[in-house]
Amino acid sequence: MNNTKLIINSSSFYLSVFSIKNNILQNIFYQNQNSPKVNSIYLARVDKVMESLGGSFVNLGGKQEAFLKFNKNQNKPKIGEKILVQVVKTETIPNKKAVVSQDITLRGALLVLKPLSKNIIFSKKLTDDDKQKIVASIGNSLGFIIRSLYKHNYLEDLKTESYRLKNLWENIKSQKEVGLVYEASLLENIILDYAKNSSVEIIADTIEQHKQVQNVLNNYKFLEVNSKVYTEKEDILDFYDIRESLMDIQSTNLQLGDSFNLVFFESDSFNYIDVNFAGEISFNSKEEVAYKTNMEILPIAVNQILLRNLSGQILIDVLKITNKQYRNNLLDRCKKLLSTDENKATVLGFSNLGLLEISRQKTQDSFKLISKSLDYQLHLLIIKLRSLVASNSEKLTIVASSKHLDKLKTVANKELSELNIYINYEINESCKIPELRLGEI
Repeated sequence: MNNTKLIINSSSFYLSVFSIKNNILQNIFYQNQNSPKVNSIYLARVDKVMESLGGSFVNLGGKQEAFLKFNKNQNKPKIGEKILVQVVKTETIPNKKAVVSQDITLRGALLVLKPLSKNIIFSKKLTDDDKQKIVASIGNSLGFIIRSLYKHNYLEDLKTESYRLKNLWENIKSQKEVGLVYEASLLENIILDYAKNSSVEIIADTIEQHKQVQNVLNNYKFLEVNSKVYTEKEDILDFYDIRESLMDIQSTNLQLGDSFNLVFFESDSFNYIDVNFAGEISFNSKEEVAYKTNMEILPIAVNQILLRNLSGQILIDVLKITNKQYRNNLLDRCKKLLSTDENKATVLGFSNLGLLEISRQKTQDSFKLISKSLDYQLHLLIIKLRSLVASNSEKLTIVASSKHLDKLKTVANKELSELNIYINYEINESCKIPELRLGEI
């Protein structure tokens, strides 16, 4: 069984979850704490119907607005109408509109409730006997998807979970005021995804996050998940060698030993990865060496796609190979590497120019875009302050523009007060990124 560590690094601005397997960073999940969260449900009011865009703009409460695409199987909403919607895509950069849907789902470990349907969809792994027992246990008045994690000895757990989700749905339906009616948990979704195939250990960097993890696990006692609070003095990102990986995914040129490197050209919908090989290839062995090099580089390239969260069209300019079997082997390996990706990814094949083509669904912004945002910079500032407090540093100055300082103090007021240290604030309107200065105040 695979052993996976999930490292939680959080602040009032961002929640980051790092997945590590065999001491290698496999994936990163981000959640802007001040934006609508994916899978959260709102009672929304329709403000504008945009036929030309094939959807409507809906108000989620206050100044929050989202875009709702028309569903062919549902009536088009009318202006002023109140409807339940679920967030299916959210931007990690503040002030960008989320995308919502009227297709509501409530997720558990063993099943997914689809309250607007009456169909029960079973995992292919289940026997006919299992299916009959499940229907007898949970009924067929609402729609369910029975997940592959279910085992025959989980019948009572399945019944309990279906009862909890049905009650949750009844509570959601009863809400009358426009706004958030159910807030989804990124931690819960990640735990459920990883617990399907792995024995999971979760390390939280704060007691508060550890409590949130425990609240999730209390609903799924049968999962193989251990949780603890990080207690080492060294910064959590350094202790688990995450910081170096974060530096790598911000680089446009990733050096891989002396022989080859990957060069990245990133944009919102198109991404190009160039494979450069500095070794010598003789004429007789050129095809075989190129193939072996490609097979060696491909896992690294795919890992970078996941860590950088590249989406849209992705082209990998691998070393040229013409042998049909070699190409097929490379495509098969690429598909296998992407098979565990939570985002929908499709290996399209080789282009006429010999480029390996991949398309990948976008669920949030790339790390490159996230890392440049003010909220992420303020998140890093809070994390740095924590590590300095742990090392007994006392004289700290935060230098930032008045606008950035106001946001920091407003959003992270509780965190700053809990640090229990004196912080001096210096206003510098030309400072584009908040800075932390050590030494005499």
